[in-house]
Amino acid sequence: MFRKLIIPAFVVILIAQSSNADKIRMTNGSRLIGELIRIEANKVTFPTPFAGTLTISQ
Repeated sequence: MFRKLIIPAFVVILIAQSSNADKIRMTNGSRLIGELIRIEANKVTFPTPFAGTLTISQ
């Protein structure tokens, strides 16, 4: 009974967390998921855990 409840609850939590994130799709098809910290006329600033803060031209 417990296992029947925990798996759907875990899936709902994962879906809810991913819907709050900002997503950037690059021209090569890769995606960055996280939180945009700045959007300017021709640049976006996006922190990543693996490469630090990235500034990307639009």
